[in-house]
Parts: sequence; structure tokens; C-alpha cells
Amino acid sequence: LPHRLGVEVELADVVIRAADLLGALFGDATFFALPNVTNQTNAADNLLDMHAALSDAVEAARKNKDITVGLLTAIQLCLNTRFTRTGVAIDVGSAIQEKLDFNAVRPDHKLDNRMQEGGKKF
Repeated sequence: LPHRLGVEVELADVVIRAADLLGALFGDATFFALPNVTNQTNAADNLLDMHAALSDAVEAARKNKDITVGLLTAIQLCLNTRFTRTGVAIDVGSAIQEKLDFNAVRPDHKLDNRMQEGGKKF
């Protein structure tokens, strides 16, 4: 998505990957309430909180514990945070939809291409 800021696309990827992992672990029948995460005014603090939430989820997975709180917190922070850079708003919500649309037609996301030698595995 070359027309979007890199941080917008990366945060969209965080949400997509976290949601995919939750879906793979728990299936479509499970519904979660997102944690109550308040926006902070400092974008750097929000990014640090997202990193910490994802790190918590990875550490929980390593210890065979529940990863949902960390993943859901990261999703909530990504969706509720409005970053600005040089007056340009970063809209993670619409970037997620664009990224999903793009991923649906990417050649490296097709199963046949993933099965090939050197194909994308994850």
C-alpha cells in the first residue's frame, strides 16, 4: 500500500495477525470483549504499550498460558489510537480493510505459491 504511511500499514498488520491468531486458536464461535484501553496523548507511549501487550502475549504463549489479553489489548490500542504526523492523520481502521483486500489477491498469499520451494510459510 504505497499510498499509505508505513506505520499505518504496520499497525494494520498487527491487528490482522493478532485477530488471525485468535481465530486460529479459538474459532469463529468465541467472542471476546476488548479490554478497556484509554487513549494516551503521546503516540510514543501508545507504541510502547502496543509492544508491551504483544510481548506479554508472546511470553504467555512461551509459558503455555492465556495469550488473549495481550493480543486483545494490542488490537484495542491499534484501533483506538489516532496518530498524526505532519498534520496527516493515521487511520488504522481503514488501513486494515485495504490491507485485507490487498492480501486477498497477493500472489504470495495463494496456497499454490506457498507450497512451492521458497514460498511464504506464514
